[in-house]
Amino acid sequence: MWARPPKEEEKDKKRLAKDKESARWLEITEEAAKVVPAPTRVVMVGDRESDIFDLLLLANEKRDFLIRARWDRQLDDSSDRLWQTAEKAPSLGRTTIKVPLP
Repeated sequence: MWARPPKEEEKDKKRLAKDKESARWLEITEEAAKVVPAPTRVVMVGDRESDIFDLLLLANEKRDFLIRARWDRQLDDSSDRLWQTAEKAPSLGRTTIKVPLP
């Protein structure tokens, strides 16, 4: 679990990538790899702050990411864009999750 620290008065716009809050997603992914048994498939669910290229590079046969996209990325070596492609794609399934109320 992780919670954002209290807001700082001044933000330094020239922070290194490893010092940015979004880099926390890279750290969480590395931590999960250390504690989750090897044959387990992991799906990391992130908000648009986790829409960073370095994180997407970590996807493999045992690790997937579900990320609320922040950028309308270009796909592969084509002129296709993410949002238009996703809107045209057929639904692959649906799952209902019942969340109990306190």
